[in-house]
Amino acid sequence: DWKYVGEPNESWYYTPDKFSKVSFNKESLRHKILNVYTNLEGFHLEDTQLLSSIYYQRLKYIFNEVTVEETEPKWQSAFNYFIDNSSRSKFLYELALLKYQSGKSYDFKSNTSVKGDLIVAKKMLKDELNRFPDSDFTEQISDLIQLIEQPRVDFNAQSTAYPGDKIPLKLEHQNIDSLVLYFFKSPKEYPKNKGLRKLIKEGHYTPTRELHLAVKDLNDHQERSTEYLFDAIEKAGDYLIFATNTEDDFNKALKSDSLWRVLPKAHYSLVVSEIMVTNEKNDDGMQFYVTDYKTGEPIEGAKVSVYFNRNFQILPERSEERRVG
Repeated sequence: DWKYVGEPNESWYYTPDKFSKVSFNKESLRHKILNVYTNLEGFHLEDTQLLSSIYYQRLKYIFNEVTVEETEPKWQSAFNYFIDNSSRSKFLYELALLKYQSGKSYDFKSNTSVKGDLIVAKKMLKDELNRFPDSDFTEQISDLIQLIEQPRVDFNAQSTAYPGDKIPLKLEHQNIDSLVLYFFKSPKEYPKNKGLRKLIKEGHYTPTRELHLAVKDLNDHQERSTEYLFDAIEKAGDYLIFATNTEDDFNKALKSDSLWRVLPKAHYSLVVSEIMVTNEKNDDGMQFYVTDYKTGEPIEGAKVSVYFNRNFQILPERSEERRVG
């Protein structure tokens, strides 16, 4: 296709002083676009700020247009070209972003060599802010620092438990050295137009348990996971498990939407029940199977209702005896 004719070569990545002297094949759309960049960069060689933005957009265009296996040397060359002024900050940001992405791929078993890359990325960004606090990339640099330092918590857990069975739970955490877990009994009916914060604050969720946990944080901004086996919930029903960093932050966030939005938190619903409901699609729609949680045997006379959006019932209660297996 004429639009995509022209594979990248070294001249595509030249610094502006050399790139502005290159002439590309006008029969290719890619080359036509690159010719626009050569003209713009040649015209603005003396305007450092504008030139850096054009150069930056040229590299972004190329990286989006074709597969470039090693982008770091290209960003580094651009950074070096503007080494003595704030125009370099946008290229420093891209170099730090590569370090951030590399650090996020750390695995304590299979990819340990990048363990310190998040710390390196943060140092690069903070040093740049200190040297050029008013560059045109200050906001992007600050946002990436915040992303690296942001506390985070998440769950990996089963959605159903049998009464009396211990509850396995995998907690994933980052930039956190303590966690609080709240166990709530879920309400049978949910008031309309109220989010989770208000539902907890107003007592619609009934607290049943509170646990304070210490977790490992080595100040390297790496994500970690910790596995627990919690005491059983004896009474069948619907429960909510909510995790956050501290009890004090949780109580403050309950009083404010803005604090609630930034609170590091995770929650999931747990059904404690002696029965299990599974489903499968068929030509007639959906088939539901109600079985004993432990034995897998079908439960006679079980009734199934389907709900959408909390308590809005979309299918009527229905019972039909079916043998499984």
